[in-house]
Amino acid sequence: MEIVALSIGDLNIYCYGLIISISIIMGLFITYWQVKLRNEDFSPVIDVLILSIMLGIISARLVYVLRNWGLYEGQWIDIFQFTKGGFSIYGAFLGFLVVLYYYCKSKKISMLYWLDILIPGVIFGIAMDQFGHFAYQSVIGIPDTGKIAGYIEYAFRPSGFEQYEYFRPVALYQAVWQVVVFSGVCIFNSWQSKKKQFYTGVCFMLGISGAAMGRFVLGFLYISAHPGLHIEQIFSLFILVICIGFILKYSIDKKNTMSH
Repeated sequence: MEIVALSIGDLNIYCYGLIISISIIMGLFITYWQVKLRNEDFSPVIDVLILSIMLGIISARLVYVLRNWGLYEGQWIDIFQFTKGGFSIYGAFLGFLVVLYYYCKSKKISMLYWLDILIPGVIFGIAMDQFGHFAYQSVIGIPDTGKIAGYIEYAFRPSGFEQYEYFRPVALYQAVWQVVVFSGVCIFNSWQSKKKQFYTGVCFMLGISGAAMGRFVLGFLYISAHPGLHIEQIFSLFILVICIGFILKYSIDKKNTMSH
């Protein structure tokens, strides 16, 4: 896949940026559908989206810089050169959660309830982010010559592997898995809608645990992975344990309620 989607004079429009832009628009349509399933007003989604984009860009850049501090230490100006890339999806999601927390607190509405509504669009965005990494050739596995191996341009090949041309497209694996998770949460929400009963927080926890599971398992395929778990896998495992604990507690509480 080409890194540059198209050029207008000296202006290059990159596949990654184009994919992310499309994902935001598609995410809005997906969220609109989720809002209508619950007969809610769509205006809070617009408010949260606008604020999340503003804070998300800053938090995504901040987390990326902190994780790659060795590249920026002493190069203070480079930290603010957003046009050169360098953002973290984890940082963007953190910014989104902060915005949603304070928005729900100010409006006195349930954050978990709205997370259930927003999670399909979020998972879709994560999947598209991975498609973007696949286009940008930035998340790859070990060299491979199989039918689904991806060609990596010389400039993007990992140090020490310049002689290889084809690598496992781990980002593509991630994207496909997240599409499966996205489909699952959409089906679950539709099922809740038909039953006219919504289990607050469950859809969000299912979606995030599914996304975290894929990130944890597929993290073993990364070419940059050292023996043992790396930081993204540890974080994903932590999130997975919390989500499973929430779902189990919810099931136990519901069972106890029904027994009484």
